[in-house]
Amino acid sequence: SLGNVMGDSSPGSDLRAYTHNVLFDGCTFEATNPNILGDQAGVLTLGRAAKNYNLTFRNCTFKRNVGPGSGGSGWGGVNGVKSIYGVHDITFERCTFEEFSRFSVEVWSSGDPGRRPYNFAFYDCTFEPAGSQCISWSGGRNPLDSLVSGCVFKGYGTLEDGPNGACMEFARSHHIVIRGCEIWTGNGGALNVNGFQTVSYTHLRAHETVLALVCRTLLEKKQHFYPNSYLRYWNVVI
Repeated sequence: SLGNVMGDSSPGSDLRAYTHNVLFDGCTFEATNPNILGDQAGVLTLGRAAKNYNLTFRNCTFKRNVGPGSGGSGWGGVNGVKSIYGVHDITFERCTFEEFSRFSVEVWSSGDPGRRPYNFAFYDCTFEPAGSQCISWSGGRNPLDSLVSGCVFKGYGTLEDGPNGACMEFARSHHIVIRGCEIWTGNGGALNVNGFQTVSYTHLRAHETVLALVCRTLLEKKQHFYPNSYLRYWNVVI
């Protein structure tokens, strides 16, 4: 029920030895499990069975869950990558995230500063539309010291019953920079910032990031819609 678990100690796990200091180049991660727990795991799960760190995923594809029903169990469907607790120094370069029914990536912790996830980087990745949110930064009220650069997000909030549709969620987490990305409009606001105390300085920045107004129906017919309609975030502190 946990998909592929990085560092899983159970017999037969192909990934149990790969806990840290590993480069995955040109790999495909997929699962066919109808019971992946939406709030606890993903097609790839980091940090649940080992404290993962220094992992790089280059030119990898994270395929949506294709098991019977494919929606998973637990809250809101299936994640692509689920990072739990003290995972750090995780890099995704030129990776593709297919359509997931929940989040493409969730970086999560219980809020304990000693178990915060940090130093995540996404470079030149492509995110197909997510059922809810493409990236959820849910590491508690902690600095995550992370970067999203040069990525394309092709939509979000595709599930009619998917709560909190947004391109990215910042749930109390801060010290995150978005730079040079393109965000296609989806069902909901592009950024979901929540859980901050009113006096807190959030340390969230968007540099030269484009919000493109897109009609997916016309795109699928290879027509472009609103070709000149863009909203640019230039050095905005949120």
